[in-house]
Amino acid sequence: MSYPRAEHVWEVVEGFLTAAFQAAGHEIKTPFPRMDYDDAVRLYGIDKPDMRLPALTEVRDCFDSATTEQLAVSPARPILAIRIPQVGDLSRKERDDLKPLFNGRGAAKVFEDFRPSRKVVPGSAGERAREGAS
Repeated sequence: MSYPRAEHVWEVVEGFLTAAFQAAGHEIKTPFPRMDYDDAVRLYGIDKPDMRLPALTEVRDCFDSATTEQLAVSPARPILAIRIPQVGDLSRKERDDLKPLFNGRGAAKVFEDFRPSRKVVPGSAGERAREGAS
């Protein structure tokens, strides 16, 4: 295939995979979901997103400037979050095992589990945020 257009590549791949799955006795739905590169990076932070996870959400308005300064978050960068329902059901070890997926992505920082709590753990982000507010 010389000088193909993106849509033509999609048609060829979908046709091939549909035929291969049918030969194996399975049905797949076409057209496949499409997402351009810019949307993938903006919504998922990567060019090959895991569509099982929810998209990133801008949450800077949830933090005042004193809190972002206390947490050493650059004012020039967005603050993004992935809301994962029932994350509290994961053990600390399970959550720690997931962290390498997010670490090492440029200047990204991982803050987790910001849910309302009356307890403040010494050295936690919640404690730093409360100290900055006082």
